[in-house]
Amino acid sequence: MASGKVMYSEDGGNNFSQSNYSSTWPKGSVSSSRKRSPAIATSPIDEATVYYAGAGNSFLISTDGGKTFTNHNDGLDVDRIVGLAASPNGQFIFAACVFDGPWVFSVQQDKWFKMESNKLPKEIRYSAVQFIESENLVRYGTYGSGILDFRINEDFSTIYLAPDNFKIEVVDETCVGKNGKLKIETKFKHNYNVTIYSVKYNFDNTLNVPNLEPGSYNICIGIDNTTYNYCATLQIKESQLLSGKTSLKSNKINIDLKCWNCSIYCLHKHY
Repeated sequence: MASGKVMYSEDGGNNFSQSNYSSTWPKGSVSSSRKRSPAIATSPIDEATVYYAGAGNSFLISTDGGKTFTNHNDGLDVDRIVGLAASPNGQFIFAACVFDGPWVFSVQQDKWFKMESNKLPKEIRYSAVQFIESENLVRYGTYGSGILDFRINEDFSTIYLAPDNFKIEVVDETCVGKNGKLKIETKFKHNYNVTIYSVKYNFDNTLNVPNLEPGSYNICIGIDNTTYNYCATLQIKESQLLSGKTSLKSNKINIDLKCWNCSIYCLHKHY
């Protein structure tokens, strides 16, 4: 919108709601004499991730389909962003920033870097950017100075994830039988898959697997259509022996329980 505000739809465009951002939205135009639209792009690996920028030193990211945005401008120093393009693996966002030149945002580092070279001409107005996957290069359009190609020494088909991307929790067996649990949470959304006891699970952010037997589990988490794998060995411990005895004294029942290395137990009273 002209105000810089963003609208999103959850029903294919029939109805729209206003996105939420706690600060001032980056606008497209800064004057009535020159009309410019804000820059917007989406992640090629996660349809819920949206990137948005415009006038000012701001770069907004939404990871919930445009409902809410947060600012990610660490390292950025520009007056405006007029074009955005994502690498095929979704790990880098390239920006055309008028006279401030070409910039790149590292998703994993959550930080901006200026793309500099002594071969670049001076005083160039960068007006657009596009990633050419077939040639593995970033192409910048300029105002009156042709195009500039940045050939990147990087395999953009490879997925990189931070070491702390996965949070894996196990719940040990609490009763005899298979009632162990596994929970996987991720920092970055992808189309993940993991196989546990010959059952394949697909998830994008959180996975809960109940009813697991005690034992050792060697799991490998993959990402669809990539060679990425993150492997770990997990241990679900079996429940420990619980024994007890009861005695009746003065019309009161006394219960004496003994447990070795036990988890939490619940005692139910039946009438």
